[in-house]
Amino acid sequence: MKLTVLMMMLCAAMAPVGGRAQPGPTDYTELQAYLQLTDDQLQALRQIERQQNGELQALYQAIYAKEAQVKTLLGSGSGDATGIGQLEIDIVHLRGQLSVAARPYRQQSFAVLTADQQLKLPALVQSLILNNLASKAVTLHLIDNPNLPGAVTP
Repeated sequence: MKLTVLMMMLCAAMAPVGGRAQPGPTDYTELQAYLQLTDDQLQALRQIERQQNGELQALYQAIYAKEAQVKTLLGSGSGDATGIGQLEIDIVHLRGQLSVAARPYRQQSFAVLTADQQLKLPALVQSLILNNLASKAVTLHLIDNPNLPGAVTP
């Protein structure tokens, strides 16, 4: 149960921000090395990802449409706070539907992994949590982003 929750958190955090897919192909080399995935396992996981993306396309499109409406209303200087608020609520609900609809795919993906590989997932979840905290520390100028040129580390 606890591992399932951790897997769900990991997959939710890996979901595209704002429902938008990242441009270009994703390089899974480092993840493959960390989890010691075989090429067959990686292919199976990518196939599950493609299937999920295809089947969830309608939800993504609905989110995009609502976001476009919000942008249009805000850009036009609309004072329709109720309409904008309702659109934002609709977007939150649609994103929640994405999470629910993704569960079967998460279970399929989890089943591709060996027991040893599954045990490495909680560390990835912890990494996502720390990444969020580190981003906030960068925002408050407590630390530099080490991925930027000229970054100074404490």
